[in-house]
Amino acid sequence: MSEKQVLRWKKQRSQGKWRWVLKEGLRFGIITFVFNYIVAWFFSNTSEFSVYWFPFLLLGGAFVGLIGWWENEGKYQNYLLDKKIERGLRL
Repeated sequence: MSEKQVLRWKKQRSQGKWRWVLKEGLRFGIITFVFNYIVAWFFSNTSEFSVYWFPFLLLGGAFVGLIGWWENEGKYQNYLLDKKIERGLRL
C-alpha cells in the first residue's frame, strides 16, 4: 500500500466497517443493475431484468463489499506490520 492509499483507507476505515460495506455494496449493485438493464433493453427491448434481479444484485454487492473490506484491511495490517519491522520494534 502506498502512503496515499493508507491515508485514504484510514479515513474510510474510521467511518466504520458496515458503512463502508453498505456504500461499496450499493455502488456495485447499482452499477451492475444499470449496466444489465441497458443491455437487456438494448437487445430485447424489455426491462424485465430489473424486477427479478435487483435484490440479488444488492446482496451480491454486500458480499463484494465484505470481500473488499477484508482485502483492504489485510493490506493495511500488512503495511502497519512492515512499518514496525522497519523501525526495529518487537512484534
